[in-house]
Amino acid sequence: MEPLPRPVLGPAWLAAANQRLAGLTLPLPGPEGPLAASDGRLVVCLQATEPPASLADAEGIVAVTLRVEGGVARLEAGRAADAQVTVALPYSVAEQLAEGRTAVAQALLEGQVKVRGDLGVLLAGQQILAALGPALRPPAQTVAPPGPAGD
Repeated sequence: MEPLPRPVLGPAWLAAANQRLAGLTLPLPGPEGPLAASDGRLVVCLQATEPPASLADAEGIVAVTLRVEGGVARLEAGRAADAQVTVALPYSVAEQLAEGRTAVAQALLEGQVKVRGDLGVLLAGQQILAALGPALRPPAQTVAPPGPAGD
């Protein structure tokens, strides 16, 4: 699988990412399903600060919204008014995550990622989010989460 085009979170990146997401089959919500806590919807807005000038909005941010509905995931440019969760991080960290050079757990532990909103929805959608990662970066670039201290 080829890497997604650069810049990360730019229009070409979003188009290529959505092509990959279109081929995924995600579990549908239900009483035992991964999105039971959110009525089968997951809307997460990612806001990256200090992006390249070509991507920045008037506030100096690039925003991308992930929507999962009916077992289908898609990315949209911009902030969603109906986002259940907002994830804020520096653009450089977004690049590292998208390219598999760092793990989400590591970025969270280091305080580089801030999460606001309904964390229950985010936790309920973990299985979905885990399924999306490999589709958005080549396996060779996938980073394993940090192990216990002393590894």
